[in-house]
Amino acid sequence: KGENFLSLFVQKLKISHQLLKSQDIVTTDPLLDRTKRRLKELLDVNPDLKKNLSRIERFLESFESKMDHVIHGDIQSSNILGKHSPVLIDWSNVTRGDIFEDLGSLAEQMAFDAHQEELLLKNYFGEVPANAKEKLTQYRILNRFHFGLYYLREGFKELKDKKSKTPTGRAWMYHPESLQKGMNLLKDF
Repeated sequence: KGENFLSLFVQKLKISHQLLKSQDIVTTDPLLDRTKRRLKELLDVNPDLKKNLSRIERFLESFESKMDHVIHGDIQSSNILGKHSPVLIDWSNVTRGDIFEDLGSLAEQMAFDAHQEELLLKNYFGEVPANAKEKLTQYRILNRFHFGLYYLREGFKELKDKKSKTPTGRAWMYHPESLQKGMNLLKDF
């Protein structure tokens, strides 16, 4: 939507990160924990994938996350409204976590290129910390893993349900395209 829109959005996001103290938020369900659950759920549905997903598993085990800010926890295009003045909606996943979870989700969900990532970091920090680009990349990967594992799990569940002829009742949501979407998100890993 443009550099001005990004600048306004990032300023509002930074204010929301600073508005509440993390100890005011009891709920703690950061993306890292949700992604580990997704991996376990996928392996429960299809244990044969364990060998193929070992690289993701190692990444998740070595991942370090701070729990020092209040974060939105679900930044995606459908949660950003407004043409000129952005508004972030759907705060149902608010949690304590690392600000890079929100920044990485924004960059990944909006498919930011290197220039847009640089603008994001400059708008958020002003003087960009030395490790900011690396942390942004790590959280982009974590976001991709989370959604890739989600789509694979749902695709395998649907295939399993079809084989057992047990309808899920939510077939519109889980179809073989979920498998393809999940594989596309994880193909580089």
